[in-house]
Amino acid sequence: MSTLRPTHGSRNAADHTNNYESMTPREQLLGMFVVLLVLLLAVVLKSL
Repeated sequence: MSTLRPTHGSRNAADHTNNYESMTPREQLLGMFVVLLVLLLAVVLKSL
């Protein structure tokens, strides 16, 4: 399996996407909260 892994950079990118599966529920909630916060900020700025 490790022999199939190409370069260091793309391996890190793949690991990052896989890390979301292994994140704790608290980290997932925090991530969703940040996304909602950014969306809310965008809506507020657009309405100004």
